[in-house]
Amino acid sequence: YGGEDDEECRSIIQTADRGFALACATGSFDIGDSFDFWLVKTNEDGEELWSQTFTRGQSSYCNSIIQTSNGDFALAGYTLTGGEFMSDFWLVVADNEGEVLWSQTYDNESVDACLSFIQTNDRGFALAGITKSFDNDDSYDFCLVRTDEDGEELWSQSYGGGGNDYCYSVIQTEDGGFALAGYTQSFGAGRIDFWLIKTNEDGDSLWSQTYGGENDDACYSVIQTPDGGFVLSGGTTSFGGGSVDMCLVRTDNEGGELWSQTYGTENNEHSFSVVQTNDGGFALAGYTAT
Repeated sequence: YGGEDDEECRSIIQTADRGFALACATGSFDIGDSFDFWLVKTNEDGEELWSQTFTRGQSSYCNSIIQTSNGDFALAGYTLTGGEFMSDFWLVVADNEGEVLWSQTYDNESVDACLSFIQTNDRGFALAGITKSFDNDDSYDFCLVRTDEDGEELWSQSYGGGGNDYCYSVIQTEDGGFALAGYTQSFGAGRIDFWLIKTNEDGDSLWSQTYGGENDDACYSVIQTPDGGFVLSGGTTSFGGGSVDMCLVRTDNEGGELWSQTYGTENNEHSFSVVQTNDGGFALAGYTAT
């Protein structure tokens, strides 16, 4: 799927009609300056049915897609705002033919990039990513933005310390709060560690935990297990047998580590996504350098 210039797919879902929807950035079909959001819809055999481009006039990069409870498509990422190195979270909702129903940006007068989002139990949205305020300590923090079903912002929260902290995954937990996962340079045992934050429904932090060793350990995905605990996946240079290995961490419902495992060879391996399988195990996906 694509044209003469660059396209990059960051997220894919299976749709209610058994086809697929791909969330991408496009340089071939952009109607702005450089890259725009691009939505590609296929049938169940992967044949393209239609595609749509969404623009704000500046470069925009789509990182995630979901199909909403009423069958629409919601895409989230970030858009440049024209100021030097400035960007905003951007959320677009389109109907099942790709026509825009509404879109919203969320501006903290800083560098903001949405890297993950979900539809919440009340049909609103929770968008997670990073924020950087030049008036503060010039480092990135976790950021969580909560909206209603029309995309109107209800509240936003940031979490972090003196180093760079990157949030790559958000879920709504069984109690209505949220869990955010990524990696931190502000806390933990090493240069970079897995970081898991648990919040209440208003985004107030209830607890946080780090996982890792003396070197670099970066988390990119989190899920909640049926027992209320969490599973995080990413990559580690602190443990394992290779330069970088896939890493899986299992916790209890308060973030206490139950066990961890690494997977890899003498080369580099990294996990960017984890799911729980029907038999209670886990499946990790990422890359290996062979």
